[in-house]
Amino acid sequence: MAKSEPLVTVITPTFNRSNIIPLAIMSIVKQTYRNIEHIIVNDGGENVEKGINQFKETYPEEGARIRYINKETNTGVSDTRNLALKEAKGDYICLLDDDDIYLPLAIEFRLWAMKKYKADVVYTRALKDIWGVNNDGYYYSQKKELYWDSPFHKDRILVSNVAHSPCVMFSRKAWDASGNYMYDTSLETGE
Repeated sequence: MAKSEPLVTVITPTFNRSNIIPLAIMSIVKQTYRNIEHIIVNDGGENVEKGINQFKETYPEEGARIRYINKETNTGVSDTRNLALKEAKGDYICLLDDDDIYLPLAIEFRLWAMKKYKADVVYTRALKDIWGVNNDGYYYSQKKELYWDSPFHKDRILVSNVAHSPCVMFSRKAWDASGNYMYDTSLETGE
């Protein structure tokens, strides 16, 4: 990829999920778009630095794009995302929670949509796994379905998440124009 390609920052807050965050990290490694900075912020939970360092050793090129920040105190996901936003260097910013993954074309497609529609923000759909438990007590993916697959109604915003955070990409230009909006740290859910 040419150096003139815009830098995309992916922000991943994590808290006590050392067992699943490698899946989120690997989904960034597998992106078809390569000019990515991945900021992982541990929100005062169990330290995942050892696992990230092992990842960096195994995948040195991809690992070089990871910036890890370890907060001493748990202050919540909104504050954690705010810290990462302040650290982000990208021309575009995406969010990826530690229990989610991106499909390989996620970032490339979002950048394409931004360019095609001359947009500063795009929202793409997501698939969610519907899990079951087999006779041995192990979880397995029964099927996948669209995360949001019902008609929009403005009142649903009050009772359900209609904008899954890993589905959004926004430009630094839009964020700067917002006055560098930060997440409301008083919200515990639906941030």
